[in-house]
Amino acid sequence: MDVDLWCKFRKMGYWYKKIPDFVWGFRIHEGSKTSCAQEGRWTPAQVAEQNIINERYGLNHVRMSTRMAQFSRLINGSYARSWVETHRRRGMSVV
Repeated sequence: MDVDLWCKFRKMGYWYKKIPDFVWGFRIHEGSKTSCAQEGRWTPAQVAEQNIINERYGLNHVRMSTRMAQFSRLINGSYARSWVETHRRRGMSVV
């Protein structure tokens, strides 16, 4: 999972830096883990993976912190910008 990679970076002392450019994207489709999680319908496999990551890195993801992060993204416009960029770039070549 990507989350495991980001946790490894954090454990090594690295942290995220915001950059003003579009540098990546991904497709959300019916079978993607991301679309399931965003809709709040995690599969048993996803729950098991998250539990492993939580134990490995000493994380405690509680529903309230997730809701607060979502609220923050709503307020700061992250969700709106993501939606606009997704629809603007739909069908474009990645090369």
